[in-house]
Amino acid sequence: MKLSICILLVTFLQVSAKVHSQERLTLTEKQISWERLFDLLQKKSHYTFLYKNDVLPARQKIDVAVVNQTIPEILETVFRNSPLSYQLLSGNLIVVTPKQSPVFDQVRISGKVLSTAGDPLAGASVKVKGTQYGTTTDAQGNFTLTVPEDAVLVISFVGYQPEEVAVNGKTSVSVTLQPVSGSINEVVVIGYGTARKKDLTGSVSTIGAKDVNGLPVGGTAQIMQGKAAGVAVTQVTGAPGDGVSVIIRGQSSFGNSAPLYVIDGIPTSDGINEIAPDDVESISVLKDAASASIYGARAANGVVLITTKKGSNGKPRLSFNAYTGVQTPAHLIPMANSAQYFNAYNTAAANDYVAGSSGNRAQLPLSMLDTLPDVNWQKAVLKNAPINNIQMSIGGGSENTRYIVSADYFNQKGMIINSAYDRLNLHTSVTSTLNKLFKVGTNMNLAYSKTRQVGSSGDGYAAAGGSNPGASVVRYALFRTPVTPVKYSTGPYAGQYVDLPQTVDQVNVFGDGLNPVALAANTDRNFYNYTLLGDAFLEVTPIKNLTLKSDIGTNFIITDYKQF
Repeated sequence: MKLSICILLVTFLQVSAKVHSQERLTLTEKQISWERLFDLLQKKSHYTFLYKNDVLPARQKIDVAVVNQTIPEILETVFRNSPLSYQLLSGNLIVVTPKQSPVFDQVRISGKVLSTAGDPLAGASVKVKGTQYGTTTDAQGNFTLTVPEDAVLVISFVGYQPEEVAVNGKTSVSVTLQPVSGSINEVVVIGYGTARKKDLTGSVSTIGAKDVNGLPVGGTAQIMQGKAAGVAVTQVTGAPGDGVSVIIRGQSSFGNSAPLYVIDGIPTSDGINEIAPDDVESISVLKDAASASIYGARAANGVVLITTKKGSNGKPRLSFNAYTGVQTPAHLIPMANSAQYFNAYNTAAANDYVAGSSGNRAQLPLSMLDTLPDVNWQKAVLKNAPINNIQMSIGGGSENTRYIVSADYFNQKGMIINSAYDRLNLHTSVTSTLNKLFKVGTNMNLAYSKTRQVGSSGDGYAAAGGSNPGASVVRYALFRTPVTPVKYSTGPYAGQYVDLPQTVDQVNVFGDGLNPVALAANTDRNFYNYTLLGDAFLEVTPIKNLTLKSDIGTNFIITDYKQF
């Protein structure tokens, strides 16, 4: 039985190698690097290339022109006048070496990955250093891999420190990974100051700088989405500039359920909308009732503590961050086209007859379809929409004074035409130690935003003429019949009816819904916000380990709403 198993295994390896060797490629490239060549061959085949960076000629560029050749044939061609050679291992692993160097010997190594408690770690990653070649451990923490004899294995697992193991001809290894314990010593911002994670007794979720930097989000509240355990963050409508719902301690039975935000020590109900995501250093969420001892009844729904970025010692450092993207409508509701609508209308008309009734529908001649449009109103209203963000900051300082100044511009077009959101933020922070006794500082956040709003959700009924500014464009995109044009041939937006023979009941055929494209395009509804959120503080340290702090802050908001 053992002999037959070995024969089957050898046969499988031979067949596998044969399949790979029969892969044929056509490749034409000019003046490419060796790294680029190996990358192309690896992507277009089942082979994995293994090499040391210092082996490849750094500045050499090569031309490759092959037609219907296998990978070994391609390598024989390109290596012919080069200082490189190769060896095929395990059927699909190609090791590139210098011609003057001895060829790597193949080593089959097996091992076991354990935790410090001696438990096997299933799913741990085992890779050859500098490559993507590797495997994962099974349910018992075991792995087997064929590698060059001088390879270095990198073994990693979530929550544990990676470990490197030099093979050096070994055939078996046992590796014990150490847990990442540094996180319990992280400093967490709490109500009265800071504390280490391991000293906390309350329920606190923290989001550090590494979790914040570079997130492509439109608002600071969205940073918490999926990153703070027990915090539910959802967008209300998804419209540009529209707020998000943050629920920490469940829905409140009275009033709203929004938490209290404390930004650099300033309590505010909505200040989170006035700072740019790129200006956030860390976020702490106080979830239990202990927060009420600090902030009183305002903390009934939980507290979100936000610390903005500060300057650091050293020469001035300039930072620039930008991203752009496109929002695309998806999962649209399937709608009837004009032919399907006519068939449904005529079916209704055939079953609508009541003797002597004046409300009977007359069936429509299908020839009318040739004169009528076929409009998908969802696609007419919803378009691809760009989103852009640009942020720049400069910061630095000395032992006594630290500063940072940053500016952020965010622009988001809505997928519903004529909707948009623009926000401009300016953040400054200066901290100065005057002497051993006194320390002064200030944090200021200036913000301007403009929300161009189009009614997009809810029932949103509007009378003829669009007298209700909150009328839902989406409602009418679903109600509007496909046989109604977006615009008349003469130019203006189509109204409720078009010219038809007098025998046609226009109201029944075309409905009485408003033109959603015209409703969106003709809406001029703008919200402007000007805000100043900031503080100035004085710290006095009369004796060691005793600090007295006096802080004065403001959350000044001017709102302006214009509608035509």
